[in-house]
Amino acid sequence: MKNISISLFFMLGIINLCFAQSQSNLYALKGSSVTAYIVPEMSNSERSYWDTYWSTPGRPEIITSNNYSSSQTFNCHGYAWSIAEGGPTRWIGYYYDTDEDIYITDGGYVQVCSETYPAKVSWGSGDHTAVTTSTSGIWISKWNKYPLMQHAWNDTPYGTTNLKYYVSTKINGDASPLCSGTRSFSVQNITGATYIWSINSALQIVSGQGTSQIVVQRNSSNNGVGTIQVQINTACASAPATSPTVSLPVGPPTADNTTLIYPNGYRGVNPVSLCAGCTYNFSVDFVPGATSYTWVLPAGFSFVSGRNSATPGIKTATGNGTYILNCSPWNVCGPAWTHSLTINIGGGGQQQMVAIYPNPASTDLIIELSQIDLIISDESLNVSSPEYTNEIFTAKLYDKPRLCIRVCG
Repeated sequence: MKNISISLFFMLGIINLCFAQSQSNLYALKGSSVTAYIVPEMSNSERSYWDTYWSTPGRPEIITSNNYSSSQTFNCHGYAWSIAEGGPTRWIGYYYDTDEDIYITDGGYVQVCSETYPAKVSWGSGDHTAVTTSTSGIWISKWNKYPLMQHAWNDTPYGTTNLKYYVSTKINGDASPLCSGTRSFSVQNITGATYIWSINSALQIVSGQGTSQIVVQRNSSNNGVGTIQVQINTACASAPATSPTVSLPVGPPTADNTTLIYPNGYRGVNPVSLCAGCTYNFSVDFVPGATSYTWVLPAGFSFVSGRNSATPGIKTATGNGTYILNCSPWNVCGPAWTHSLTINIGGGGQQQMVAIYPNPASTDLIIELSQIDLIISDESLNVSSPEYTNEIFTAKLYDKPRLCIRVCG
């Protein structure tokens, strides 16, 4: 029987080198990039053949698609680390048998000393991963391009030695805005593990430090974005694992009277001069904890797009004059400051609005001017002459990207 197991392992281990593929990476719990591939499916006749070949009464095959279990679109690592967690179908470890290691080295999982549920099982005696089930000793794993099996822990072609178990460090809990009261957050309870929770100044731990679950509340009247992490250590782990960070708005959004509203990327002085009846993409500085924005437009102004966003499109009034535009960032706990921008239309403008983007620029640099009667006739500026001067301004470029001067209005 040992010789059969070895020959099966050899067949399962080398088959992935025969597939066509295209790289399409995944991301681990903490955002680390995982090299993965999209692999085309086998024909239905091939899938049917391999389903029948591996069929046995004591080893149920789980349907993957189109009434077949065998599939060449994913392997054991793709199932255990991605599909079983609700992720996309991918083949992980197409060229290297270490591609899946990032899941267990970046802190998203911590090693535990014995089988637990839910958990991942990694074979030290073979390049294989399984997931545990609620029945001890019964696991689910994909056997290369062959069926997705539910099987006894020792009923695989991958050996039975040097098995290691890993549990997710993902924090569970409601990350919606916390206005008042308390909120619970937890990770999987691991026998014998130690837990050290850390939070920022927007939150306060009420109870549970040192356990797998804590209760937090708003720290006095502090507001902003609260952050929560936990460091988990076990007797088997080579080092403690620090969980992904959970972030949640605490209290109303954090903003003050230094927050700017600006049109078309222009961040100059207030007021600004705009043209009558023109459309501008307005923006408000990033406001931590804000989930919506209430814009109050002056008479004659109208929304073109993004009414409750941080970047609405707004059309100005057609009449000359001075106008006040207001924006209030909100979440369910209430509003932050109300921010205002004074707008001059017509003869009252004291300065020309200039928007320069992108900055830094590698190819094109756009300079937008709002002065309607400005005429630019000099088109001699190019990559070999990165400087432009007229009676209104001088533009000089470094590293010689192309300069585009665009007049708005």
